[in-house]
Amino acid sequence: MSELLTFTDRLFRAGSLTEAAEAALDTICRVMGCNKAAVLRFDAAGVMRFVAWRGLSPAYRAVAEGHTPWAAGATQASPTVLTDLSALGDPALQAAAREEGVAALAFIPIWSDGQVVGKFMVYYPQPRGLNDEELALASFITRQLGFCLERLSTDERLRRERELLATIIDRIPAMVAVFSQDGRLIRDNAAIRRLGVPLGTPGAIGALLDGLLPDMSERKRAKRALEAAADGWTELTLKTSGQDPLETLWTSARLPDGSAVAIGLDVTQRKRIEQDLQRHARHLAELNGLSRQLASELDETVIVRTALAAAMTLTRSDWGAFVGREGEVEAVIGDDAQDLQAPNRTLHADLQAALEVSDTVHCISEPARQDRRHTLIAPLVLRSGAAYGAFLLVRREDPAFSSEHEILMASLASHAALAVENAALLAAAEQAAEAHRTAGEMAARLAAIVESSEDAILGKSLDGVITSWNAGAERLLGYSAAEIVGRSVMMLVPPERAEEEAQILERVGAGLRIAPFETARLHKDGTLVEVSLAVSPVRDTSGRLVGAATIARDMSERRQAEARQKLLIREMDHRIKNLFTMVSGLVSVSARSADDPKQLATSLRHRLAALAEAHSLTLPQADGAPASISLHGLLRRVLAAYDHSEGAAKTSLSVSGDDIALNPGAVTALALLVYELATNAVKYGALGVIGGRVTIRTDRDGERLTFAWTETGGPPPAPPSHEGFGSVLTRATIEHQLGGVFDRKWGAGGLEVTMTLPLDRIV
Repeated sequence: MSELLTFTDRLFRAGSLTEAAEAALDTICRVMGCNKAAVLRFDAAGVMRFVAWRGLSPAYRAVAEGHTPWAAGATQASPTVLTDLSALGDPALQAAAREEGVAALAFIPIWSDGQVVGKFMVYYPQPRGLNDEELALASFITRQLGFCLERLSTDERLRRERELLATIIDRIPAMVAVFSQDGRLIRDNAAIRRLGVPLGTPGAIGALLDGLLPDMSERKRAKRALEAAADGWTELTLKTSGQDPLETLWTSARLPDGSAVAIGLDVTQRKRIEQDLQRHARHLAELNGLSRQLASELDETVIVRTALAAAMTLTRSDWGAFVGREGEVEAVIGDDAQDLQAPNRTLHADLQAALEVSDTVHCISEPARQDRRHTLIAPLVLRSGAAYGAFLLVRREDPAFSSEHEILMASLASHAALAVENAALLAAAEQAAEAHRTAGEMAARLAAIVESSEDAILGKSLDGVITSWNAGAERLLGYSAAEIVGRSVMMLVPPERAEEEAQILERVGAGLRIAPFETARLHKDGTLVEVSLAVSPVRDTSGRLVGAATIARDMSERRQAEARQKLLIREMDHRIKNLFTMVSGLVSVSARSADDPKQLATSLRHRLAALAEAHSLTLPQADGAPASISLHGLLRRVLAAYDHSEGAAKTSLSVSGDDIALNPGAVTALALLVYELATNAVKYGALGVIGGRVTIRTDRDGERLTFAWTETGGPPPAPPSHEGFGSVLTRATIEHQLGGVFDRKWGAGGLEVTMTLPLDRIV
């Protein structure tokens, strides 16, 4: 037991496989009573290799290495004891064992993670077996050794991972800092240390932020972001031991042990590059804009003045000028033009030198001069190589012109040179191109007219292949240009009109124009579209017949408009006749009940006003919206003109039943309907005679409303021989507009009308 305790302690302290194997060998030799033993382990290739041994010669080890009763990674293995060397099988191994003085040996598997990773060997000079106690001891030792191997393997992996992580953290270009739960800095990397912020050991997050962020509000914002460990990045400008601040992005994450890791990226260079790119893009855009502006200019003086103004803006110069090849000043911007006029000035000499070289931008700095400390001269060189002149830019104060300004001015001067040469070419070509330009404008206008036309306009070859297709054609026939150009025009022609199109192509092929005629063509969805068609031959510039142009005008709206016009004319005729009849009836009824002309005029005036009120309800309001009223209110207003309940001409109107609020859309339809019934009652029914009576009953039944109109006391009913326009209008209003059912019959007492209307259409 003492040996096993010592063995276990040595395994706990072992820092390597060799130390663990030596401890196992010492223990097994003592407790198993042998002087020869070995520990072997599978290598990466699955070969059993000696790790440590006792009393074994190199010759034996060379022969025995690689021999094993189990494969690497086996999950089933048990100790094996051999008292007969012939059981080894391999004659060379048998001979080596005898030479070594071995008469008996035992294999004990070493386990790790449930797999065989090696074996323990014990050797005896006399043939003998192992009792259960010895096998148990051997298995215990190998099991403990296996546990130790697992620990050592895990420790080694952890060590390598820590080294790898430390290397990555230290070499990564990002700044990394790890803080404990209480805010102490417990680890940083080289990028953090390069910031040059002095920190205590260990440092604190507050000390780090104090050193990097002088501004209190920025420190608080950064500390909140780092302690929150939230997703996203925080932008911070850091003060470092260097002269320039660092532009950085920071994020943080909370680790399972409560500590936090902060990661920062130095984006200073990126921001500078972005700023440079933005500045370059702005300069490029300005140069492109200048190029476009100069390209359309024909006046060379305007070109150089425009380019000079742009040059001063791009370079932030105090004043500037453009000087011609012979030294003449052609343009000046600023208040120092006199410097260019005075003879024998050094500036004049600088200009002449630049013009002589003619291919290089010159920057001249003279700190001692107060009038022009920094000068930039950019020659304007033509394609021939001759200098046309030079731009002169001056700064009275620092900073000097930079290499970027030189590049900008070289580019600007090139653009200006091209513009000057192009101006000359354009001026020479302008007159010759005028006729061509006029023709092009006419063609463009014609194309715009064709494209914007509401009519379908298409071109086709002489064999009927569609070559062009405008937006009007797409609207009329449904096909886009991509779908139909290149296909036969016959796909638009109904089968029964195929001969018609064949005749069109034949006549166009003969150079004849086809006057507009009405026909039909097929829409993409298969429906027929009524059109008015006109076809004209198309010739090229040489007069050769190359195709045909077809104009198709949609006749559908015209047909609908004609139908609407006819309907309106019939309705207007019907209403006017009804109004005359009504007025005549009102005059007759009023005359019967009037005692004198004044009373007749008053009665007639009130009744005509009521009639006008009823008529107005059949029309939309001034703003286009229908009237809004309850059903009974509507009935009383419409029928007020027909109620003669006073005097000798007494008639009677009564309204009863359920009242409902009408939706605006139903008011006009119902007003027109009741107006039509009342008009007919005056002309043919109960309201046209003394003592006539009309009873109206409205009953709500679930989701429907029943409307009953009953006439009594009128002339004997006589059903009409045919359905007049008023009846057609009434039936269409009820069935189509209001979605109801209409029924009428002539009883013994007079006309009876029953209507059933869905509430969702009228409420």
